[in-house]
Amino acid sequence: MTMEEYSPGGALPPLRITDLTVEGGAVARIEGRVVFLDAGLPGELVRAEVEEVRKKILLARRLETLEPSPHAVEPWCPRTAECGGCPLLGLAPEGRLAWKENHVRQALARIGKVPDVPVENIIPSPKERGGRNRVAYAFGRDAAGAFTLGLRRRGSHEIIPVRECGLQIPEAGDVLRRVRDALNGVALLGGRPLDGYLSRLIIHTPAFRPAGAPVVLTECLTRPQARPGEHEALWEFLRGILGEDARLVHSETRDPSSSRGGRIVRSAGGDAFREEYNGLTLDFPVTAFAQTNTGTAEILYRLVGEQAGLTGRETVWDVYCGAGSIALSLAASAGTVFGCDGVEAAVVAARANATRLGFGHCTFASGPLPKVLAERARVETPDVVVLDPPRAGLEEGVRAFLKNLRARRLVYVACDAASQARDVAALAGAWRPVSCRPLDMFPTTAHVENVLILERD
Repeated sequence: MTMEEYSPGGALPPLRITDLTVEGGAVARIEGRVVFLDAGLPGELVRAEVEEVRKKILLARRLETLEPSPHAVEPWCPRTAECGGCPLLGLAPEGRLAWKENHVRQALARIGKVPDVPVENIIPSPKERGGRNRVAYAFGRDAAGAFTLGLRRRGSHEIIPVRECGLQIPEAGDVLRRVRDALNGVALLGGRPLDGYLSRLIIHTPAFRPAGAPVVLTECLTRPQARPGEHEALWEFLRGILGEDARLVHSETRDPSSSRGGRIVRSAGGDAFREEYNGLTLDFPVTAFAQTNTGTAEILYRLVGEQAGLTGRETVWDVYCGAGSIALSLAASAGTVFGCDGVEAAVVAARANATRLGFGHCTFASGPLPKVLAERARVETPDVVVLDPPRAGLEEGVRAFLKNLRARRLVYVACDAASQARDVAALAGAWRPVSCRPLDMFPTTAHVENVLILERD
C-alpha cells in the first residue's frame, strides 16, 4: 500500500518496533516511512491501526502484541498499561539503559552534527521504587465522569484514581488517598466548581530525614480564585483532611498545564523542604526546581565537580542555578562562584543557602539571563561555566553570549538530549564537545540526563 491508501481507523501490517520516543511512544517503519505509535518496546511485533496520516509519517495506536520484545519484563506496577507516567517499566533495566545511552549518542550525531563525541557508559539510578521525591497528581474526571485525583491515563486527560504511586514512599500514598476520598461527592469549594479551580496535588517526600521519620509536604496547586473566600474554603477543606500538624502549602498558577506554582498563597509548617546532597544540605521553596531523584542527583553533582576540574582558585559561573544546588556543591573547590537564574524566588533561596552554609564567596543574581551575564562579564571572566537549563535548552541570547565568552570549559547538564544537541550545533565554531556521561535520572521513562563537556574550538 502507498501512504495515500492509509486512512484513520485502517489496519496496518504487523509492525516491528525499532525505537522509542522521549514522550513514551514507539517508532516503527513501513515501506520506508516512519510510524509513531502511542506505546511499545524495542523488538516487539505489534498490531496497530492508523490514527492520523501526515505527509511523511503515520500516527498509529498499538492494539495487540503479536510477539513480545526480547527485553520485556513483568512491570511491578499493576497500572503500567493505563498510566502514562512510566512507559518503560515493562522494559528490562539493561534494555532501558542501552537505549538511553544510544539515544544520547544518536542525538549528538544527528542533531548536533558531532558523531565522534566519546559517550561513556550510562550511570544507573541507585533506586527505582520509592526513589522519587516529588510527584504531581492531577485533579480531573475519571472514566465514569466523576471528579477525582490521581494520574493521567496514557494519551488522555482522563484521571486514573490510583491508591499510590510506587515511585514514592508509602506515606505519599496515604495523603493521596485521604484527599481523593474526601473529594467524593464534593461539587463546589467556596461556590466554585472544582474543575475550573483545582489543578494539581504535589506531594514532596525529600530523602533528608533529620528526625529519622519521613518528611511529607503537601502542595495544592490551583488557579487564582474567582471570588473572595474560595482560597479560604480550600484551606479549611485540606486542613480538615490532613490535620493541623500536616505540612501544607497552597500555591497558584494561571497556567492550567503547569505542575509548578508561581505564587504561594498560604502555608503551614513552612513553604520549603530541605534536601541533602553528598553532605551538603539545601533548602528549596516548593516553587523552585529541585531534582526529583535525590540518589542520582548526588551522583550528578559529584560528576559535575569532577568534570569542572577545580583546584580552589577558579572563577565558576552556574547559569540556570535554581536554588544553588550545583553552585554550592562546587563552592568548597572554587575561588569564587557566581550563579544566576531567571526565577527570582530560586535566587533568593540560593542566597539564603549560601549564607547559612557560610559560603561568602558565592554571589547570585536574577533577571533576564543574557543581560545578567553581560553585566557580570564586565567584572570578570569565568574559568568554568556550568549550564543546567530547562528541558527546552539554552535561550538564544545565552547561546549568543557563550559564543564570545573566553572561558576554559563548559559543563552542560541537560535533561533532554535533543535540546542539548541543538545547542551544540548552534555553538559550533566557538565550542566543541569533547566527552559526555549520561545518567539515568528518570528510570521508568525515556528521559535521560546528560553531562556534556565542551572546550573552546
